[in-house]
Amino acid sequence: MGKDFRFEIFSLKEAKRILGAIRDKVLKASLLHRRLVALKLKYEILSKFRVDDVEITNTNYEIRHLERELQELIDEIEGHGVRIRDISGGVVEFPTIYRGHPAYFLWSINDVTISYWSPANDREKVFPIEEEDLID
Repeated sequence: MGKDFRFEIFSLKEAKRILGAIRDKVLKASLLHRRLVALKLKYEILSKFRVDDVEITNTNYEIRHLERELQELIDEIEGHGVRIRDISGGVVEFPTIYRGHPAYFLWSINDVTISYWSPANDREKVFPIEEEDLID
């Protein structure tokens, strides 16, 4: 999503430390994205039916403003070396090596802490982290 950043490799301990710095930003980004989707739908409907030119203009302005704000948040989040996996769902990935292979620790705004991982070569699969596999 945002600019190209150098992604780091995180231990679980490091990932949890970074999570403390980005948790609120990820939540805000997720909420902004949802608001943006709703506004774009509103704009599409208003434009299609030409309901009110002033409201169309104001909605378009608000969309542009939220797009800039969201991109700034994304850049700030990814600036910590993490990747945004699903902006609407508030899911971020922390690149790591797990069980000797490239992987991602995963965290979502619905999670208390980082409890899942996904293989880098098959991101559809998600597994619980087994603490005994970790070396910090």
